Amino acid sequence: KGGLDSKYRCEHYDGKGRVADWMMQRPSVVSDAELSWTVVTSGSYMEMLNLVNLFGPSRRADGTFVFYSPVEDSHVAMIALKDLDFFVGTSGKGLEVASDMVSWLQLVEWRRLQSTDGGWETLEQWAANLENSDRPVAIQGGAKSTFRQNFYGWWSAFRDDVIKRDMDWIRKVHPNGYTLDKWMAENQYDRML
Repeated sequence: KGGLDSKYRCEHYDGKGRVADWMMQRPSVVSDAELSWTVVTSGSYMEMLNLVNLFGPSRRADGTFVFYSPVEDSHVAMIALKDLDFFVGTSGKGLEVASDMVSWLQLVEWRRLQSTDGGWETLEQWAANLENSDRPVAIQGGAKSTFRQNFYGWWSAFRDDVIKRDMDWIRKVHPNGYTLDKWMAENQYDRML
């Protein structure tokens, strides 16, 4: 999505993209003997909000929750795992789906409604909360990418709103899909913290 701009380089997205490009160059035939494929590009899972220091909040010593995120006022295409079932199985299609385009401001506001302050931090502050962030995450063609470098590209794509979804089409095709609020309510997210 970011073209060849190195600031959006993300090894695990690049790998998925190469496989998807290869598959989409081949016919998809529904049979037991030939290749049948669907490429579902979904983005991040809402369930990742449970992962401290990735999407989920960390509790500071003063009791406040902080959603470590460098996306500022931009969006992350997120999907509830239950919504993936709906889109998988459409043979020969490349689908870009999400349950919701989540703004970290939504998460901060949600925490305020729970009587706890929230906020977000910069990319450097986010990375400082990780252990071993400078360890290699991928080695390709002799070049090494660290966990920090990989996720700088990943977060930058969200921060710059490079990753988009046609939410009108998604809601038309799957009107009972999740939103952030629906997922939080169903999963009693406030009780998880």
